[in-house]
Amino acid sequence: MAGRPEILFPLFADVQTLPGVGPKVAKHMAQIGIETPRDLIFLLPHGVIDRRRRDTIKGAPLPGTLTVEVEVVAHRPAARFLHTARRTEFVRSDEADVREENKAFYRALWASLQPFVERGELTRLPQDLYAPVIFGGVDLYLRMWLAGQARTPPEQAGPLLAEASWRAITP
Repeated sequence: MAGRPEILFPLFADVQTLPGVGPKVAKHMAQIGIETPRDLIFLLPHGVIDRRRRDTIKGAPLPGTLTVEVEVVAHRPAARFLHTARRTEFVRSDEADVREENKAFYRALWASLQPFVERGELTRLPQDLYAPVIFGGVDLYLRMWLAGQARTPPEQAGPLLAEASWRAITP
C-alpha cells in the first residue's frame, strides 16, 4: 500500500474545509500554526471553562466566565449599543446582583487608589473617572482586537496600554 488511506485525506485538507471556517478564521488559525484539520488534533488545551449552569451570578468567582439562563428584555444592534450605551439589561432577579458586584468592584478600586491620591502620587480626579481613564483604552483595544481591526498583538499592547493609563493618572 503506497501513501495514506483515502479515509484520512480530509485530515490533510485545507482548514477552510471545516464547517464554519472561512478566510478570516483560517487566517487567525494560521497565526497559531493550524493549517489543516490534522493540526487541531495536536493542539493542546490551555485552559478550562466551567460551563455548568448557575441559577444566579451572586457569589460567583468574578471576573470569570459563567453560564446562566437569562431573559433578553431589550435588544439593540451591537454597534449602536456599544456607541450609545454601556448599560446591559438583565433579568430583574439578577440585575440587583450585577449592580452590587459592580459597586463592590469600584469601591475596591477606589480603596486601592485613594492612599496614593491622598499622598499626591496620583492625579486627583473625581472618583468616578478613575475606572474610565484606567480601563477605557484597554476596553476599546480589546473590542477592536476581537473584531480583527487591531494590528498590534495583545502581548505588545498590554504593556503599552498599562503605561499610558499610568501616565494618565500620575502627576
